[in-house]
Amino acid sequence: MGSLERYNHISLVDLSKKQKIEKKRKMNTQEFVEEEKFDSNSKNTKLCIEERKQRFIKSFCMKKDYVCFERINRRLVNILDGLELHIGVFNSMEQRKISTHILNQENGCVAKDGCVPDSCIINIYEPDDCIPPHIDSHDFVRPFSTVSFLSKCNIIFGHKIKIVGPGEFIGAASIPLPVGSVLVLNGNGADLAKHCISAVSYKRISVTFRKMDKAKQPHNFKLASDF
Repeated sequence: MGSLERYNHISLVDLSKKQKIEKKRKMNTQEFVEEEKFDSNSKNTKLCIEERKQRFIKSFCMKKDYVCFERINRRLVNILDGLELHIGVFNSMEQRKISTHILNQENGCVAKDGCVPDSCIINIYEPDDCIPPHIDSHDFVRPFSTVSFLSKCNIIFGHKIKIVGPGEFIGAASIPLPVGSVLVLNGNGADLAKHCISAVSYKRISVTFRKMDKAKQPHNFKLASDF
């Protein structure tokens, strides 16, 4: 009888050990599976980011081979040399967010009236608004860039631009600016040629980013700490 009790006791001990071993094995297996899932998710995330990068690169295009010759000081000059147009930079969702933010600033919801960043000009066009021919001040270094939102339009370039009517201009070259595009102005396109926007048909926003020449900054000029 004693030997049977001893046998049963040993069996119960062995069973308990087996259960612990089995439980530990399952825990290790579960940890391994979860680790595999984590690695898989991490790889999928990296793959997703890489795919998005590739899609962005494929949807993004740049044009910089603009040519338009005008005679300046008795010689022919390509007045569009230095221009770059980047298309597909902002998708529709990004455009909506930026446009909403700018319009909120205009309405005084975010920024105070007249509060414009030192290196940024925001133009908000209503139908029939225009920008007359001009060359951007050389107080700002080159290159500088203009981003287009809400509606497309054409930008006109020329060493001499004719004003043919209210908001109507004729120049040597006209370049379409798609919605969400970035036009980089440099070289002759920024310094020799004037540029302008004829009266637009639809509401439009343009944001021009410029950097002021340090030598032209006001005395003791400092950017805001949160700029």
